[in-house]
Amino acid sequence: MLHRLVSLTGRGLGAVMIGFVQVYRLCFSPLLPPSCRHFPTCSTYAIEAIRKHGPVTGFGLTTWRLLRCHPWGAWGYDPVPEVGLWNRARQRLFGRPNPTGSGLHSRHHPS
Repeated sequence: MLHRLVSLTGRGLGAVMIGFVQVYRLCFSPLLPPSCRHFPTCSTYAIEAIRKHGPVTGFGLTTWRLLRCHPWGAWGYDPVPEVGLWNRARQRLFGRPNPTGSGLHSRHHPS
């Protein structure tokens, strides 16, 4: 029961976040000059990240993308990472095992 409630809450929060991005696209983006450095655009990236990774991780990925988007930053193709890739990167950075138990490094080393 709790799992279902958390899942519904996450989906609802994700829908609200995507709604905010859509409002930005419709109301504010047309008033600004085109200045996208990456493909897909940051708003498309945000929607895709929230749909693929959920609202919390999607927000983190979107924030990281926005911090990289500045005149002195990189440019070009910058896709949303796949779900498995993000788990492996998190494991490497923070030393936490993946929830699925799979990853780049095995916990059991041959003797």
